[in-house]
Amino acid sequence: MVKAIHSHPWGKILCEKSVHICELWPILKPRQKTTNLLGIKNKNMENNLSLAFQDTLYDESIKDLTDEYLELGIDALTDNELIKTIPIIKTLNGLYKFTKSIREYYLTKKILRFLFQIKDIPKDEINQTLKKLANDEAYNKDFGENLVLLLDRFENVNKSDLLGQSFKMFLKEQLSFEDFLRSSHIIDKSFLNDLIKLKKIKAEIEIDIISKENLFSLGLLSLKPHEISVGITGGEMVKKLNEVEYIINDAGKLILKILEDN
Repeated sequence: MVKAIHSHPWGKILCEKSVHICELWPILKPRQKTTNLLGIKNKNMENNLSLAFQDTLYDESIKDLTDEYLELGIDALTDNELIKTIPIIKTLNGLYKFTKSIREYYLTKKILRFLFQIKDIPKDEINQTLKKLANDEAYNKDFGENLVLLLDRFENVNKSDLLGQSFKMFLKEQLSFEDFLRSSHIIDKSFLNDLIKLKKIKAEIEIDIISKENLFSLGLLSLKPHEISVGITGGEMVKKLNEVEYIINDAGKLILKILEDN
């Protein structure tokens, strides 16, 4: 696996920067054994999807997306003329012959919710950031395709809002590209209800131990030993490390930043 990571355009540069970033590999390369809705068959189809994603970022039609579009039912969503003109949706319909199935409906909905977060960013800001990104060895032409595959994988449509917010912050240069990748990985792997509880921890509101352990396993919390006084022996205070305190670490603060701006 390490050999495969280092041979990939994203994997090599990311592993050089940080050992921990190698954990991002699952989102950088589509999972080989996971069935996905898109059924990518060849490189030309991948390229078309990635180009369509880039075109979508500059497309004026996404500015017209409102909350009402995000709540449309399956028939209204798939038949809507505005939605059908959005490049990424149009390409998906053309390449993969979308029908009115539940899974295809939810993929379309997740894409729209992602785009809704970035629809008001000025095109010159998008262009400036993407130009810089094009010169980054960690970026490749399959970036758009990988984002769509990630959205398809989300079991909760609300995760699309967070991913869109993270991408928005990246486009506005409030997050580095590496932090965007890291946050994407965390959002993908998380139980969303637990992720939201980071706000309570910051506000010093007690949460359940299962949520704490899940957030700890995601790498968002660290353990801080808590000293408890238990008595005096020979004039000296005897202390015992019998409790631990979970504290938000840097990765947790990254996700908090996205949650608070959403």
